[in-house]
Amino acid sequence: SLWKHAFENASWGMSLSTPDNYFIAVNQAFAEMHRSSPEEWVGRSVMDMFDEDSKLKVEKVIEEVHRTGHIVH
Repeated sequence: SLWKHAFENASWGMSLSTPDNYFIAVNQAFAEMHRSSPEEWVGRSVMDMFDEDSKLKVEKVIEEVHRTGHIVH
């Protein structure tokens, strides 16, 4: 599909996750940003991307997204 092609070939990192924040898929650009392969991220928590200091901030952002459907910066 066109969407799959765009996801897989994007030059920027993209990911899909479950409502409870586990990766379903990441593209090659995402994996390269983290010096890994896409397969290494599937099933992992989104929180695995962040250091301990950042996790509280990220959790608040995720809560806002789930509550409102978007983020305003």
